[in-house]
Amino acid sequence: MGFLVGNDFIPNLPYLHIANGSLPVLYQAYMKVLPTFGGYINESGQLNLERFEKFMGSLAAVDFDNFQEQYADIKYFEMKTGRRPNAKQRKSYKLEDLKEDNDTIEDLIQFEPLEPPKTKNAELAALIQATDDELFPDEPNKGVTLHGDENEEENSDYEDCDDSDSDKLFQEEFRLHKRDYYTSKLEYKNVTPEVLRSQAEGYVRAIQWNLNYYYNGVCSWSWFYPHHYAPYISDIKGFADLQIEFDLGTPFLPYQQLLAVLPAASKNLLPEPYHHLMTNEDSAIKSYYPEEFETDLNGKRAEWEAVVLIPFIDEEKLLNAMEECNMKLTSEEQNRNRHGPMLIYQFATACQERYLPPEYFPPVMPNHAVCDQLTIDDIRVPNEKLIKGAYPGVKLDIYFPGFPTTKHLKYTHRLVKANVKVHEQPSRNESMILTIEQLSKIPASDILARDLLGRTVYVGWPHLIEGLVVAVSNKEFRYVSMGEPGQYNVVENRGNVEHNWHLEKSGITEFYKTRFGIEVGQTEVLIQVKVLIGRRYIFSRQGRVTLEKQWAPVTSAYPLQTIVRDITVHDESYSTIKDLESAFPGGCNCFMLGQPYYGCMGEVKESKEEQNGRIKVVMQCPPEPDFDSIKDFEKTVSVRYMNSYDASVRLAMSKQLFTRVTGSI
Repeated sequence: MGFLVGNDFIPNLPYLHIANGSLPVLYQAYMKVLPTFGGYINESGQLNLERFEKFMGSLAAVDFDNFQEQYADIKYFEMKTGRRPNAKQRKSYKLEDLKEDNDTIEDLIQFEPLEPPKTKNAELAALIQATDDELFPDEPNKGVTLHGDENEEENSDYEDCDDSDSDKLFQEEFRLHKRDYYTSKLEYKNVTPEVLRSQAEGYVRAIQWNLNYYYNGVCSWSWFYPHHYAPYISDIKGFADLQIEFDLGTPFLPYQQLLAVLPAASKNLLPEPYHHLMTNEDSAIKSYYPEEFETDLNGKRAEWEAVVLIPFIDEEKLLNAMEECNMKLTSEEQNRNRHGPMLIYQFATACQERYLPPEYFPPVMPNHAVCDQLTIDDIRVPNEKLIKGAYPGVKLDIYFPGFPTTKHLKYTHRLVKANVKVHEQPSRNESMILTIEQLSKIPASDILARDLLGRTVYVGWPHLIEGLVVAVSNKEFRYVSMGEPGQYNVVENRGNVEHNWHLEKSGITEFYKTRFGIEVGQTEVLIQVKVLIGRRYIFSRQGRVTLEKQWAPVTSAYPLQTIVRDITVHDESYSTIKDLESAFPGGCNCFMLGQPYYGCMGEVKESKEEQNGRIKVVMQCPPEPDFDSIKDFEKTVSVRYMNSYDASVRLAMSKQLFTRVTGSI
């Protein structure tokens, strides 16, 4: 569904823009029809055409509703001002617009009297008649009605609409509006049923190409969507029996790719023999590099989002034009024009031969880098072996640190406008709000203190992080850990302490909602924890090594109902180091964090356990560079200033005269 709002390969459907809240519209339409499908639209990268057609049918009302809003705005403007908005820019639909050399269109048109709806408002009736006169000046009492299969299909899209929506004049304007879209934007001279079917099939084919791209890789190197605009949703239908196949082809070579995407102003990025193809008027592909071109915002807001109306590249024409230029390439340029391998650089313990980089840089010595080459065929995986979905044997009941999960707390969800901050700005659209279910019974604070203080829990749901509980508090008391589990002091909250507790609780509740879209509900107890910030090896005097958790120096407060306890956590097996020798094997490099050689690199000479747990290290202490000469040079070339008194003395003039000369005039 995300493809329907556009991406790098396909334009958005008319009226569907993320900034205008189109994604919730797509999701709501999908939720309505999903129970009737018996499966999903996307089946591991394969588009289920029958289900997708049903979904597009349910979404077709978007076309109608959006045009209805435009139509209502236009009519309201006319009623208030007596004229149409943007009269010079708005397309004027006239009967002669349909009278073209097009037998198909003429066959679909018949003229019938267009009766205005019954109304007691004479002024409104006059307005409708005036609108009819403007639309059909040659036939003041006639309207245009399409008939045949196309008309029946279009009417079926809107058969559930209200009586006001079925007004003939409104429906005719809507049909003409769509027809103008195809003739002006997609540049079709004749909008026939074949054209509309071609548009529908082309867009569905584009959706399938996108699915293949993200699930299986490129299924066709030559395919591209051949239009700047997408068809109307209500016209994407009748494709359930479509057979979709792609020709894999071959990707462009580097110069072919650059010539296909670069403007003429960037011709210097290509070898010189290709330059004239982009600039000379007699070039067979000069039309692909216009110096002037139009853009169309097409419902977007920013200029960079606009549609750039330049012609699409004809692959065969491009390659034929390049053929004669390829012979003029130098051997070095020809060598660059190929698909090269991927390069993998790895560290090698043994010193490699000296590496000679490009000019301006000295040789790299010592060199411990090894470069291996890898081709695309080396990492290509057949489609049938690609794993789509959960990996076989995945343990969904185990928490893997660093991966967010909503599994461990019960919650409900709803879609509302809640001003959740996105990039520090409140969202104007609806957000999915998670409401954590309240605890059925909150244990007494002293019981919580005995159970939690000095122990570890997980906080920050759904982005869980381990934390050490150091205090439990409510509005009346604060239970502070003495360091050991179950040992604590009780401090009564008085005066400003109680007031600050309420402020902290309100701030946490607001932060959860506006930053994460989570409603924590009524908070009676806050848990103060020190979150895990890392792990550190601790070396004993006997040479034993232990890995200890390091906790933040400051505490953070979390509502009791957001705390997660007693969960199974993936054992990452952090430590395989048990003694000094395994931590610092002989010959390894290390860095000093103590004095007097802070930051210096050293080489371990001997690390066998000795008395007091010490090892022998040879430190490398490069001398600090002498910057005195540079400082002296800077003094000689820098601009030196002096105060006005010293300057006036050196110039043998009074201070007053000097300030007048150097001051503003």
